Amino acid sequence: MHPELTVICPVLDRPANVEPLVESFLENCPPDSHLVFAATDGDEQELEAIRPFIQDRVYLLKTKKISWPNKINETFLKVRDHTDWVLFGADDIAFHDGWFEQTKPFRDQDEIMVIGTNDLGNPRVIAGDHSTHTLVRASYLGTIDDPNAIVHTGYRHWCVDDELLWTAKLRGVWVSCPAAVVEHLHPYWDKGRWDSTYAQ
Repeated sequence: MHPELTVICPVLDRPANVEPLVESFLENCPPDSHLVFAATDGDEQELEAIRPFIQDRVYLLKTKKISWPNKINETFLKVRDHTDWVLFGADDIAFHDGWFEQTKPFRDQDEIMVIGTNDLGNPRVIAGDHSTHTLVRASYLGTIDDPNAIVHTGYRHWCVDDELLWTAKLRGVWVSCPAAVVEHLHPYWDKGRWDSTYAQ
């Protein structure tokens, strides 16, 4: 039986974030869920940090390109047939207890395909208008310009969430779930330190 939840985590030059993320995932995600790190061959420090944690719930998938949307898209297409829901994560998040259970009323509605979580930082997220780490039904697919993609890969990072969410909103398949807390430990909210990856 495949897992109900798979978390995709694109990584880039933050090997120190690997262990805290794995711990948060193992403590606060369903026991049958999977965490999939997405990295390229050039992410040597990340790969070295990830390998000790690979086990029955933590996996590593190689992607061809380094941008966040490419890592998300390539990995989503590889895992979507083996899970029910996919969270588009990052290495600077912390899962709060019961976050996935809080989304169940929406997951039980067949018409809901895209669920916004609460990152406890972004004002648009807190207002229920946006999501930085989004839960997507694995059967959902198609961007405005590509029926075989889940996110538009023409951006490097910013604007990807906006296009994903506005497409879902226009299709009537989006909902925000403020009780599902996936905290973003971003320096914007004084929860992390600026580094070269953030600077990009």
